[in-house]
Amino acid sequence: MVKKIILSVLFVGLVVVLLIGAVHRTNSQTGSSNDHSEGGNADQVREQNGQSGENGNGAGANANAADALVWGTFAGTAVDATESELLLQSGTGEQLLIEGKAWTYAQEQGFSVTSAESITVTGFYEGDEFVAASLTRTAAGQTIWLRDATTGRPLWAGRGRGGRN
Repeated sequence: MVKKIILSVLFVGLVVVLLIGAVHRTNSQTGSSNDHSEGGNADQVREQNGQSGENGNGAGANANAADALVWGTFAGTAVDATESELLLQSGTGEQLLIEGKAWTYAQEQGFSVTSAESITVTGFYEGDEFVAASLTRTAAGQTIWLRDATTGRPLWAGRGRGGRN
């Protein structure tokens, strides 16, 4: 009889420990899904590729909602603005290159830049890479969004998942 009581207590203890572990794991994975903190060090700004499927810039970028985006800004002057790319340089000499799908989409939406124009880029970090989410022509006040402000999903990628978000 004592054996049955001890085994029952051990079994119940094991079940409780497993349940607590499952709840903790679930909370850890979903607890910070919508955190958007201001951040971004200009030293960490890297070349922004914008080509679908490369460096996380494709249609599946940030598909996992549990990934919190760390937002930042880059303020600079247009050094080179062509059909294929936009090169910006900050006052400290750091550069940000926007090309590929991101730049093509911006131009398709009517965004045009002249050399020496002041541009502010809002984006987020994917690892060490700064990914542009919006472009603003500072003097004109024109802003174009390239990515969803909540998920970071490229706006040029369509709705995905058979039309469902």
